[in-house]
Amino acid sequence: MLADPNRSRVLLINPDRCVAGNRDDCLPGWRESASLLPVLQSMFAMSPILIGERDATLGITDVSESGYVVLDVDPLVMWRSSELPPVQLDAAAALFFGGAWLEEDVLIAAIRAASDGYDVRILTDMSRCRREADRQLVTDRATMHGILMVTLRQALLEWAAYSDDRKTIAQVRALLT
Repeated sequence: MLADPNRSRVLLINPDRCVAGNRDDCLPGWRESASLLPVLQSMFAMSPILIGERDATLGITDVSESGYVVLDVDPLVMWRSSELPPVQLDAAAALFFGGAWLEEDVLIAAIRAASDGYDVRILTDMSRCRREADRQLVTDRATMHGILMVTLRQALLEWAAYSDDRKTIAQVRALLT
C-alpha cells in the first residue's frame, strides 16, 4: 500500500550523530538524501521532525525559520511523553524514521511506533549505524515487526505516485535522475 503524503511524517532521530566526527565518514548517500529534505516541504507540504541530538547537521542555522519541527524528547521514551504532540502524529499516519543510531534509538522508536499501530518505514539512506555489521540484524528485526525498509528517494516517488498528479510525478522523476 502506498503512503499518503498528507498523512506521512518524516522523523529524524539524533540527526547530528549522522555527520558527527569525520564528515567523510558519513554513511554513503546521507548527504545526497539530506539534500532532498527541502522537497518534502516544497512538493508535499511536509515538515521533517527533528528529535534528540541536533545542531547544524542539515545546514539549518535558524530552526524556527527552517520549516522543520523540533521535538526535545528522548527518542527512547517519546511515545510516553506528554511533550509529543498528537497533531504531528495522528494514528493513521505513516511514519518514516531515519537518524542515528539505527540499531539503537531509531530501531526502538520504530518498533514502539509499530506496536502502537502506526505504519512504519525506516529510511535506510538516512540512517547511520554505530556498528555497520548490525545493519542486517536491524533489517531482520524490523521486518518481524512489519516495518519496511525504504530510501528517501523511494518515499518521494511513492508520495508522488499516491498523489496521482502527473506534474508531481514528473518533477520527482526529474529530481531523482
